[in-house]
Amino acid sequence: MGVIAETVRPDFILSLGDNFYSSGVQTVDDIRFRETFEKVFTHPLLSVPWYIIAGNHDHRGNVQAQIDYTQASKRWYFPDFNYVKAVSLPDGTAELTMVFIDTVLLCGITDMYFPGQAPINAEDEELADEIWSWLEAQLQQSRSEYLLVVGHYPVLSVGYHGTTLCLVQRLRPLLFQYNVSAYLAGHDHNLQHFTDSKGPNSVEHFVIGAGALLNTNRRNNHSVPVGSLKYFWPGGDSADSTSSDRTGGFAYAIMDNQRLNITLVDGRGKDLHQVTVASRNVDPQR
Repeated sequence: MGVIAETVRPDFILSLGDNFYSSGVQTVDDIRFRETFEKVFTHPLLSVPWYIIAGNHDHRGNVQAQIDYTQASKRWYFPDFNYVKAVSLPDGTAELTMVFIDTVLLCGITDMYFPGQAPINAEDEELADEIWSWLEAQLQQSRSEYLLVVGHYPVLSVGYHGTTLCLVQRLRPLLFQYNVSAYLAGHDHNLQHFTDSKGPNSVEHFVIGAGALLNTNRRNNHSVPVGSLKYFWPGGDSADSTSSDRTGGFAYAIMDNQRLNITLVDGRGKDLHQVTVASRNVDPQR
């Protein structure tokens, strides 16, 4: 990440949940903040704002402690379970709005005794409905050139955990309705890209969960729309890599006033797959 940062000079970094395995943290003074975050991401160019969202493993601990850590760190930014962050190009010609959602509050937590099982339903349905209403209001009012929704559970995934039915039913229609540029998720431990199309509309989906663990399982191929999967990377090159070569991966994005380029990379910084997302104010037929 540091090597990539020397080239792209990031303005901020996104963490897509499951920040602390396997049971989150307990207090704002938890040693894991230092041992798993501050002492790991030490390259000077990674000392930029980190926008955080919680995952199911974080919910096994105290998510409020992670939110409170925002006040103790110069770069950890996690103001609430759900929040919005907008950033603009220096010349003001394009804006990116990111809507961060807590998919555990929306859809429930995965069963720790059946780790491959998808979440069943929200623990607090009334709270979940409030979040859904809040989310739709944020999407409806956005006039940004790029609009991202960021969560932990994927809408679409062919991996071990697979597609999240709750998000297919409630989130997927909103992504189409409000012309969302892309949805970013983690949860499954690999890199995936989908183009989800409905009539003339399409939304790019990314699973970027290869930062700490890797899983080659594709048992949920049947759970995604036919033809939607554009890229799947389980770590390494299946033809010639050994387990020691499987270094994990992440993604970086570069934005201008006409396009947002999202590139999936392996742990050594090799570009694997690039997707260009047009500005919502640019005619895609042009």
